[in-house]
Amino acid sequence: MSSTKQKANPFHHLPENLSQIIKNDFIAAGPSDSMSFERYLKLLHEEDDLTPEEVLDIIAGRNSKAGEVFHTAEELLEYLHKNADDD
Repeated sequence: MSSTKQKANPFHHLPENLSQIIKNDFIAAGPSDSMSFERYLKLLHEEDDLTPEEVLDIIAGRNSKAGEVFHTAEELLEYLHKNADDD
């Protein structure tokens, strides 16, 4: 038996709403066709060495409009003004 202990998987201790965000992304991305959600969480933790916060940041970045293309300066200005009003 190994003398090193596996760290507890932090994905198992997430609040349900955050776990659901990761699960929805898992289903939408397609790995659910070939592996279970539990296996996916294990791979994220043990093989990819990611934390839940890092995974949630990746999902948020993928779902953001940061890559949005504006075809005119007016579209860009409208977007910037709208976001400034939201702050």
